[in-house]
Amino acid sequence: MTKEGYTAYPAVWAGICIYPTSGAKAELTINGGTIKAPFYPVVGNGTCTEKDCTTITIKGGKLESVNGLAIYHPQNGQLTVNGGELIGQETAIEMRAGVLTINDGTFTATNKPTATQPNGSGTTTDGAAIAVCQHTTKLRTEVTINGGTFSGFSAFYEHNAQKNLTDALEKVKLNITGGNFKTINGGTVAVYSADKTGFITGGYFTSDPSSYKAADRYVVASDVDGYTYMVTAIAPTDDQKITVVDKTNASVDPSITGNDKTAIKSAMSSGKTNVDGVAEAVSTTVKTGIVNDAKNKANNVPGGEVTSTEIEVKVNVSV
Repeated sequence: MTKEGYTAYPAVWAGICIYPTSGAKAELTINGGTIKAPFYPVVGNGTCTEKDCTTITIKGGKLESVNGLAIYHPQNGQLTVNGGELIGQETAIEMRAGVLTINDGTFTATNKPTATQPNGSGTTTDGAAIAVCQHTTKLRTEVTINGGTFSGFSAFYEHNAQKNLTDALEKVKLNITGGNFKTINGGTVAVYSADKTGFITGGYFTSDPSSYKAADRYVVASDVDGYTYMVTAIAPTDDQKITVVDKTNASVDPSITGNDKTAIKSAMSSGKTNVDGVAEAVSTTVKTGIVNDAKNKANNVPGGEVTSTEIEVKVNVSV
């Protein structure tokens, strides 16, 4: 079946249901237009367990869910997205079985925060543009992302809500070669996986993807506005190495008076606002805490060598 687009809202809960009977196969191609539905513009069925029982191709258009997700894919089928706009409150796409390949398109989840729950017959994830959670059917669940723009409290989120065992999780395969992954609505983690590492070989990210990059890749400063990090096969040059600038606001307890208070005021008025200068006017414990915190942050910076560390301590004192 080929659809150019239509609006299914508000009459029905789903736009297109693709449920082949046992032994049969179904194909769906969407070239353009708009499919808007209360819960699922496109939805499959987890009882479809035969390999490649469905083949869905999205070439363009807009899939919008008012209360759910743009595509729910619990079946052992093939889903390919080459373009278009997918919007859902919960997720743009949730994969629970089958093979997903994304080459282009925009994918947005509007709910916050990211939340998960087990579900033997339905969705599990809220607040992630792309969600991956292997079903109770324990079938292959494979995702390859070559391009596209992904926005959500989490842009990409893989988890094991069903607590499937290792042999089942071996069928979960993740591969991100490119794309733009952005947190919105206060999110701070663009990519998360509970079970897999080493699957990112390219792309742009608003949070550090070092935990998931392939061993032969580097995380460096992004060359695209709006994204802090990028993953590349090329070792970073000096201008791509990330410099830590750590600004720490330190409040002085009101109990500090007399000579200590005078010393702090003197340090501030003289422009002596670096870590050592301020630390001279406060306790050794405070100084140690500031320096250790800075070192920890510096050690966690991706991209190889940290070329410089600047720490600015602002001391607020009522005189």
